[in-house]
Formats: sequence, structure tokens, C-alpha cells
Amino acid sequence: MNSLNEAVAVPEIFDVQSAFESFLKSFQVKKGEFKYRELIRQMVLRNQRSLYVDFDDLLIYDKRLVENLILNPANTMESASKALLSVMKVENA
Repeated sequence: MNSLNEAVAVPEIFDVQSAFESFLKSFQVKKGEFKYRELIRQMVLRNQRSLYVDFDDLLIYDKRLVENLILNPANTMESASKALLSVMKVENA
């Protein structure tokens, strides 16, 4: 039995949408070159409706995104879509 002074391990909650937003805003191919921010700007200018994300970029950034995509593809894609819409609003405001 744990006393009040002992730490209890609490499972970390992974917010997929927030993680995707962070990925889209901050992933850099090299210092100062934000790959997906630029692709999103181009996407808006060209009236495109899809953004292609490199699987390897996800692995480099946060493997939990890939794990979620494999284990729960429908919900993960929905979260990624919401993240993209959120980033688009900020980038083009």
C-alpha cells in the first residue's frame, strides 16, 4: 500500500492533435527551414486540399505519432486533419 508521501505513477496522456500541430509548426529540415509551414502556405495559395507528410519526418519528430497512426489510423488521421486546419488558420491569419 502506498503512503501519501510515495509518488504514484500516472500514465502520460498523449494529445495527438497537439502533437501534430507542434510537428506541422516546428519540424525543420535544417535550422530555420520549416518544411511543413512552407508546404501549408503553398497549399493555401494553390487551393489544395491535401498535405503529404513524410513518414520518416514523423519518426524523427516523435515516434508516438507513428505508433498512434499504426494502432489507431482513423482517429489519428482525424486528429491530424484538425491540427492542419488549426495551423492553417494561424499561418494565414
